[in-house]
Amino acid sequence: MSASLGGSLSASSSSDSNVFQTSLPQQGLLQGLTTLPAIATSYQIGIAATVSRNDHRVQELADHSTICRLFETDRHLYDLVVAVETSGLRSAEVVALADYLSDIRPELVTPISVSEVQDSKNATLKSWDHDYQGSAHRALWHHIKHNLQQDKMYSPMCSIVQSSGTGKSRCIDELSKERLVVTLNLRDPDAGGFPASDRGLHTFFKDVLTAPNKQILVEAFLCAVFEGLESLIRTKYDSPEHGSLAAWYRSYMAEKQTFDSQGPNRVAFFDTVVKRSKELALTAKVDKVPAPALGSSGAAQPLSPPKVRFDKGPRSTQEMAQQLRDTIKMKTQSEPDEPHTVFAYDEAHTLTGSTSPYGFDALSPVVEHLRRSLRTVGRGVFSIFLSTTGKITQFTVPPEMDPSNRVSSGALHLISPITAMGWDLLAHAVPRKPTFQDIGFRYQIFLGRPLFGTRYVRLEDPEPMIAIRDFAATKLLRAPYPSGFTGTSVLSPAQEAAILSHRVPIEFMSTVHAAQERNQVENHMRICLSVCEDFISLKTINSSEPLLSEAASNIMSNPHVHFDAPGALSKLFTGFSINAGDRGEMVAMLLLTLARDKVVHAANKRLGDPGFGFFSVEEFLKSLFSGISFDKGKGTVKVKVAGKVAGKDKTLSIFAAKPSVYNHKSAKDKTLLEAFEGVSLHFNHVVKRGAQGFKFGDKSTPQSDPTRLLGFFIRNAALMGANSQFAMDISLLMCKGIHVQVSSMSIILIQAKNTPAYSSKIHQSLFDAMNPVTLGIFKPNDRPTVPIIRIVMALGGRKPVLKCVGTQRQGTFTSYDIWASGLSADVYPLVSGKEDKWRDILQASQSGWKDVYNGQEGAKEMKMSMTPMVGDEDAHWSWLKSASAAPAAPATLG
Repeated sequence: MSASLGGSLSASSSSDSNVFQTSLPQQGLLQGLTTLPAIATSYQIGIAATVSRNDHRVQELADHSTICRLFETDRHLYDLVVAVETSGLRSAEVVALADYLSDIRPELVTPISVSEVQDSKNATLKSWDHDYQGSAHRALWHHIKHNLQQDKMYSPMCSIVQSSGTGKSRCIDELSKERLVVTLNLRDPDAGGFPASDRGLHTFFKDVLTAPNKQILVEAFLCAVFEGLESLIRTKYDSPEHGSLAAWYRSYMAEKQTFDSQGPNRVAFFDTVVKRSKELALTAKVDKVPAPALGSSGAAQPLSPPKVRFDKGPRSTQEMAQQLRDTIKMKTQSEPDEPHTVFAYDEAHTLTGSTSPYGFDALSPVVEHLRRSLRTVGRGVFSIFLSTTGKITQFTVPPEMDPSNRVSSGALHLISPITAMGWDLLAHAVPRKPTFQDIGFRYQIFLGRPLFGTRYVRLEDPEPMIAIRDFAATKLLRAPYPSGFTGTSVLSPAQEAAILSHRVPIEFMSTVHAAQERNQVENHMRICLSVCEDFISLKTINSSEPLLSEAASNIMSNPHVHFDAPGALSKLFTGFSINAGDRGEMVAMLLLTLARDKVVHAANKRLGDPGFGFFSVEEFLKSLFSGISFDKGKGTVKVKVAGKVAGKDKTLSIFAAKPSVYNHKSAKDKTLLEAFEGVSLHFNHVVKRGAQGFKFGDKSTPQSDPTRLLGFFIRNAALMGANSQFAMDISLLMCKGIHVQVSSMSIILIQAKNTPAYSSKIHQSLFDAMNPVTLGIFKPNDRPTVPIIRIVMALGGRKPVLKCVGTQRQGTFTSYDIWASGLSADVYPLVSGKEDKWRDILQASQSGWKDVYNGQEGAKEMKMSMTPMVGDEDAHWSWLKSASAAPAAPATLG
C-alpha cells in the first residue's frame, strides 16, 4: 500500500456493498494540516475521513480538527484505522471502522438525512392535519405544573426523551393550542424535515457555540425574545373575544407555512429577535458578584453566577420577562397562569454542537447559561428541549457531576425528563367477530406510534402498503431503504440490534453499555419508558409494533442485505449487555421467527401480497422441523433422526401422531394433520410478559377477560413468559377458520431447555406442567374445540430426536405433544450450515418489571399503553377497543 495521500483507497472485495473506490485528494480536507497528534499520520487521518464520507449512514466528518481530536482521545478508533491500513483494505476492516464511526460515537458524525420526494413531503404535511389523539399534551402540562410547585426545583426546564415518530413535536403543537408556547426549531436547514428549520436561529446558535461571550449572547437572546413577544402581543392581539392568546399566537406564526420553510410572520419575528440579540449584546455589562459570607460550617459558599444588564432598552432579562407577563395580563384580562409562557426548543442538540466533546462530566456552556438565566427569570417561563439525535444526557448530567453546587450537593434537584407520549393512539375498534381481513395490514398499520398511521392515510402512492413498510424500514435502519441497499449490503451492529429487537425481546442489562442502548432509542426506534435518577441509564423496551416488525422481517429476507440471524444475535450477546436467558429461550424464539418468515415470505412472493401473513400450522411445522415432507394423498412418511431412518416404531411423521390427551372420544383417533386443517397462526414478533401467569380464564380476578387471549393473535404477536414463568416459555396463538373468536382459538405452548439432562428421552412431567387450565389460559369448565400443541425444545440434548408422545389419556382438553432434542439440522433445517453459530448463542444462554411504570397516574397509564399486553392492568389493553365502546374507525386508503 502506498503511503501517499494521492494513493487509491479501496476495498478488495468486489462482492461487498461497502467497497470503496475513492482516491484521497491531495488538497481539501487535509490541506493546511501542519501538526498532528503523534499517534496518527496524515494518511491514517485520511482513511477515517474517506470511510466516513463513503458510508451510506454518515457524511464526511466536519473538519480535520475534529478527526485530530478523535485520535487524541480515542485509542480504539486508532486501532480500527490501523487495521484498515494494514489489512490491504479488506471489506471487513472497512466495515468495522464505518460501524464505529456511525454507531459507537454517533455524536461525532452528521447522519445523512433521507431525502423526501414531493409525494413524501405532501404525505408528511397532510399527516399533521390528522386529528390529534391522546392526552400526552395534558400529561406534559401536568408534569410542568407539578414540578413548578416543588420547593427544591433548580431551574424551570426539562427534556422530552423518546424515539422518533412518537409524537413529541405534535404533543408540543397540541399544547400550543391551549398554552402560549414559543417553538424554536434549531434543525440544520440543510437536513430537511418537518416542521421546517428556523434558519436564522440555527445560524445564531451555531455562532454562539464558538463565541467567547456565550453568557452575554444567551442572556441577550432571551431578553430579545421576551421583548419581541411582548411587542407582538401588545400590538397585534386584540382581545379574548377573538380567541385565546395561545391559539392566536400559534395561528399567526403558522400562517403560510410549507414543508420546506416557516411562514413569513415567523421568519420576520425571529430575524428581528436575532438582530436585537446582537444589539443588546453590544451594550451588555456583567455585574461582579460579591464574595459570599461563610456558611455555618465555616466554609465559603459557592459563587452565584454573574448578572448581565443592558444599557439600552430593558435593563435585564428578568425585567423584560415581567413586562411580558404584565402585557399578557392586560390583553387577556385575567391573571396569567404559571408558567405563562413555554419555550420549546426542537432539535435542541444544536445547542450542544454536532461534534460536541461534552460527555457525562460537563454540560454544553450554552445549555448551562440558558439554565442559569431561566432560574433567574423565575417560574413564569418554562423551557422544554426536544431532540431526536445526540446524547439524551446532553441537557442533564448526573447530579454529582452537575456544575451547580446546589444540584451536586442535593440541595436542589433537576426536573426529570418526560417519556410518556402514549401508544396505539390511532388503534381502530375491532368488530365483535373480526375476520382476518379486519385485522390485516390496514388494521395493524395504526398500532404503535402515530407516525405511520397518520402518514399512511395521506400517502399518494400506487402501492401504499409497500411504501409505508419501506418507510418504516428506513426509519428502523436510519438509512434509505431499499434504495440504499444494493449488491449485498452489510449492516452495522446497531442496525442488526434494531432489527432483532423488533422480532424478539432484547433486554439491555447494564449501564456499561448505556451508550448503545441510548443509540437504539435515538436512532433505531426503541422505546424509552423512563430515565433513571442518574440521568445516564434508561429503561427501554422493544414495544409491540407490527409494522416495524414486518419491516424488520422484510429486511432480514432481502437478498441485497447480508443478515445472518444467529451471527447477529451472537454479536449482541458478546458486544452488548443483553439478557440471554438461561434456558435457550432466545434461540427458540429466533428459530420460531425464522420458520415463520420462511413460510410467509414464500407465500407473499407467490401471491404478490406485501401484507402481514396468516399461515397454516402445517406449513409452519414443516418449516420448523426436519424430516416432515407430508403428502396428504400418500399417507405418512418416515422421519429422519440423526441422519438415519428411525426404527419401525418411529417411522410415522408427527403429522400422523394422535393426541396424548383428548377431551372427547371423537378426538382420540384424529391425526395432527387432520386436527389442524384450516388452523392458522399469526405472529411477526414476540412480546415478553412482565406479569406472572395468565388471568384470561381466571374468574376470581376482575382483570379476567378471555378476549385478551385473542389480543396476541389480533396484534400479530407471539408471547414470551415473564422471568421465572412456570411451565411455559413461549406461546403462539392459533385460530380455526377466518373468524377470530374465543371458540375458534387455541395455543401452542413451548418450553425451552438448555441442559443435556433433557435429551432423547421424553420427560412427561414437562408436558403435564403445560396445562392450559392451571396456567389460566382456559377456564376449568371450558371444553375447547380446537386442540393445543405442546412442544419441548430440548436444545441442549446430545442426541438429535424428533418424536411425539405415543400414550393417550382422556382429559379436559386435547393436546398433541412434540419432543425435539438437540440443535442440529437433523431436527431444525434452519440451522443447516450454521450449527456452530447456533451452538454459540445457545451457550450464551445460562421481578422488578413494574418499576419502569413510575410517575403521575396519567403518565403511568400512558407508559403501560406503550407496552401492550405485557401486564394485566387495563392500560396495557387500551388498544383493544370494542366496536360498541369506540367511535367508528377513520377512513383509510385501500
